[in-house]
Amino acid sequence: MATYDSDSDFEDENFTETNVLLGYATKDVADDTTSQLGGHPSWLDEKTTPPGDLAKCKNCNNLLTLLLQLNGDLPDRFPGHERRIYLWACKRKACRRKDGSVRAFRAIRASAIPAESEKPKQQKKEETPQEAAAPAAPKTNIGESLFGVKPPTSGSSPLNPFATGGPSSRPANPFSTTPASSPAAPSPAAPTPAATQPTPSLSETFASKARISSPEPNTTPAIPTGPREPWPQQSSFPPPYPSYYLDADYETLDAEKPEIPQQTRVDMDLDAGEGGSSGQD
Repeated sequence: MATYDSDSDFEDENFTETNVLLGYATKDVADDTTSQLGGHPSWLDEKTTPPGDLAKCKNCNNLLTLLLQLNGDLPDRFPGHERRIYLWACKRKACRRKDGSVRAFRAIRASAIPAESEKPKQQKKEETPQEAAAPAAPKTNIGESLFGVKPPTSGSSPLNPFATGGPSSRPANPFSTTPASSPAAPSPAAPTPAATQPTPSLSETFASKARISSPEPNTTPAIPTGPREPWPQQSSFPPPYPSYYLDADYETLDAEKPEIPQQTRVDMDLDAGEGGSSGQD
């Protein structure tokens, strides 16, 4: 039977931390005093409040109640910007799980312009002008040197100077005894295409006339006209939910206790004088 030696020295390993971030609601003041559950909202600028229609339920047109106010600052992506997110909900049971009973909006304020030293410096690649290639030396034309005939400037392929006939664009054969052929008659010019008259655009096509389906809905959002509805007074809102601060911490798990095998033997150290016999019969 195997022996088991117990070890109770687990003081340094009494918990295990995971990478799960948990949020807590607490009455104690947390490091982030902006984020909160319930209560009344705090605006970035009390003089500039959101439009009043954002505080109403789209079903019953009653005022909503604040669920969450969250600090949404992103200094790495938006330096110098204050951002807050507000989440509202309607308390009426008839409006639950309906569109427009929960509304959210975001408030942004540019509090400071980042200094030039804080802005990431964009490294501009200096484009070095490429050195112009040296002009190639003119190629020596052997035929021109021997026969004194210059090749035509137009045309990609060289012409045969020994040809006995051809169009006027080809040079005459210097070794031919016959006179050069008379220039050919100029080819007739290609007829110029008649100017196309623009077709007047029709207001409605045949397909739109023959369509019997319902017309496409107008997707242009309606622009509200008139003065903006002011934000309601705090006293006109329903009673708020209890206010709590938000705190977050990584999840910690208790260390697992070692399992003791079922078949164990405990060795006890006894003194030599205790439990010994006197040696007398």
